[in-house]
Amino acid sequence: MKTKTKALALIFAAVLLCSALFSCGGSMTEESAKEILGELLPKSYEFNDVFWGKGLDIVANPSSDAYQPVESDVYKSTKDMLDAASEVFSSEYIESIRSSVFASNEEGGIRARYIDVAGVLKKDTTNEGFDNFDSVNGKIDISSVKILKQNRHTALLSLRYTDGGETELTLVLENGKWLLNSPTY
Repeated sequence: MKTKTKALALIFAAVLLCSALFSCGGSMTEESAKEILGELLPKSYEFNDVFWGKGLDIVANPSSDAYQPVESDVYKSTKDMLDAASEVFSSEYIESIRSSVFASNEEGGIRARYIDVAGVLKKDTTNEGFDNFDSVNGKIDISSVKILKQNRHTALLSLRYTDGGETELTLVLENGKWLLNSPTY
């Protein structure tokens, strides 16, 4: 009798532990999505401009080298930039940023936008970036969020732009935090 009671108690404890472990974090409501997007979207807009828009300012330098030192109190290296972006974007999306912003492809004629040279963060001045980010940054209407699909680790959201267009964003749960897994431009 004691063995059966112990066995049942252990099974019950295991069920409680499993439900506690697997019920954490993954559930999202439209209200929580608004809160998460309210935190992530403004930061993503800044990164859009840094990575694909105007970019970071450079130090005035008479050198004719295409890569010029960056003037930034926040970023001292490409690692600093990627570390900061990883607080907003998923690891999968960070890899796409890494390959498109921080890697060169000589065969394809693509130069890294930012590089580290002897401990100095430099920007490719021949890459002027896209000038249309001002037209889309900040234009996603967070109040319009609708959850299209979700599971414990992913949420697909539908949102409207303030000018009437529509977009979909994916959030991914990584290390207990929801992060963007799609572009916000």
